[in-house]
Amino acid sequence: MKSFTRFGLVAAVVVLTASACSSSAASPAGAGMSGSLTIWTAYGSGGSAEGTAMDAVIAKAKTAFPSLTIDRVEIPFSDLFTKVETAWAAGGKTPDMYIAPNDSLGNEMRMGILYGPLDDKLGSSASSFTDISIAGSKVDGKMYEIPESMKAVSMFYNKSIVATPPATTDDLLALAKAGTKVGIAEYAANYYNWWVYNAFAGGPIMDATGKCVASTNGSSDGLAYMKALKDTGNVTFYTDGPTFQGDFKTGKLGIVIEGPWGTGDFKTALAANLAIAPIPAGPKGKGLPLSAPDGWYINANATQAQKDLAVQFALWEVSAAGGEQIFADQAGHLPAVKDATVTDTISKGFLTQMTDSYPRPQNKQLGAYWSNFTNAFDSVLLKGTDPVQATKDACDAMNKANNL
Repeated sequence: MKSFTRFGLVAAVVVLTASACSSSAASPAGAGMSGSLTIWTAYGSGGSAEGTAMDAVIAKAKTAFPSLTIDRVEIPFSDLFTKVETAWAAGGKTPDMYIAPNDSLGNEMRMGILYGPLDDKLGSSASSFTDISIAGSKVDGKMYEIPESMKAVSMFYNKSIVATPPATTDDLLALAKAGTKVGIAEYAANYYNWWVYNAFAGGPIMDATGKCVASTNGSSDGLAYMKALKDTGNVTFYTDGPTFQGDFKTGKLGIVIEGPWGTGDFKTALAANLAIAPIPAGPKGKGLPLSAPDGWYINANATQAQKDLAVQFALWEVSAAGGEQIFADQAGHLPAVKDATVTDTISKGFLTQMTDSYPRPQNKQLGAYWSNFTNAFDSVLLKGTDPVQATKDACDAMNKANNL
């Protein structure tokens, strides 16, 4: 499995040199693409910053490449992986490609439904990607997605409510006790709140073999802390994303832990009052969220010509000359390529957070983490289960599922 080693972001900005390309690697100009592509996205078709940016990227592609037809289909994120995997596992050739986080990268590679490895398809574009984005796009040392942007959660706060952001978990708890309203995502609890394990245990929940060690390393203290936050009466654990984001945008919350996908809409709502700070550190270590790239996945069932076109389009889209500067400027994406620049304060804050994060592992053992630790989280928060027992039960179930 991948170790939980942190990767430093490459800070230097370089210009990607346009060059001639083969059919399987493209310059940022797209080398006169023609043909037809069906792509699936889950950014929203306008009405949100990410959706609006995606609309602009597609419009730019259609103008730049009049012989290229792009059929974009919007799929709810909650259904995206299931729909793709069902279609491609049955041999379906639609969509040609889709864009998403690397949540299912390892599983889909092991299912045999992804075109790849892609390492030798990048051509001269290979050096344009940051080290951390390349690392997050690999399974067993080989690339199976073309990274678009890096994502991890960090701490947003409203400066009109919070004068000084909390630097530690004790500070955050004290603010909540004093009346500051805080929002925590329960609807994706074990992604959004992964950071508490390092903060309170000083390490990950798994060892190098994929065995769960959370029951012996103090991870239960992280769940106990979440319960303490809830008991203040000023911390809300949200079961849906729109309400979670909406309450921050309307000033009902002073602090939320959210990802860069919220940046554009938060800026529109809060303007100069929007600020960002690192996730609070705990008694045993920094609050380290999972980090992972959004990227383009390509259908293994497609014809070789369609695969080559999909690679070509993906490499154009992720370049600054293609679509990536649009995503950076309009939606707060943290580019996976070095030639797209990040200038605003919020995005720079996410870059800082990214250096203190765990690259999301793609080993199969992680699959048993999600439901078991969701059960632990909910049982502690909703039923008052002892955190030590809940963590032990989740860890035991995870190891049983993995035959460890």
